[in-house]
Amino acid sequence: MSQQEISAEHAISQLTNLVLALAYTQAADNPESAMQRIGAAVYACRNQGVGDYYPLEVFKKVFPGKNLPTIVD
Repeated sequence: MSQQEISAEHAISQLTNLVLALAYTQAADNPESAMQRIGAAVYACRNQGVGDYYPLEVFKKVFPGKNLPTIVD
């Protein structure tokens, strides 16, 4: 099966929907762990200088009204 070419916008949308589904699944099973891991992803993106828009949006959708957790190494 060959993959048709899609725009970057469509690819980002597809991946965002997939990541959200996985995040919701993890949060339903173990919310504390999911919050820590998604929060860590937000901080990792910030530390890498690539921005945090998508991981932060996932965090906000999965944990509405919650603050990012404090990550301790």
